Amino acid sequence: MTATSTRTHKPASDKQTKLLQELCDRLGETYTEPTSSFIAHREISRLIALDNERRAAKDTEPPTPRQLQHLRTLAMRTGQTFVTPTSKRQAAAEIDRLQGATPSTRVERYLDQKAVWDRDTNRAPNLAAIREDEVTGYGSTATWQ
Repeated sequence: MTATSTRTHKPASDKQTKLLQELCDRLGETYTEPTSSFIAHREISRLIALDNERRAAKDTEPPTPRQLQHLRTLAMRTGQTFVTPTSKRQAAAEIDRLQGATPSTRVERYLDQKAVWDRDTNRAPNLAAIREDEVTGYGSTATWQ
């Protein structure tokens, strides 16, 4: 004689249902009402794994040209520098940081740009320029020494 037992699972809790709905909305999945707590738990686990996969993929995708351009614009506007991001997530975090920074004034930006220009132009002398001790004479009679 074999005994058959039907196993009944308790219904999904409100907390599970709410979490499942939030995950479905965030991931663009269609939501179906779970028939039991076990089914809800299994579906939540699947959606969390899917979310983690998408996040991991986002960490390896390079930033878009639009993100990089926006970073440059924000950096100029705020007078700050940034490390070039290697992923979309890093770019988004850097954009958030720069958007929260106080913008610098036009005068501050001009002075910063002028300081960089002066530093770069005064750093190395013009090596192609002719020095006075290299030439004798004037005009068509000038010769190299």
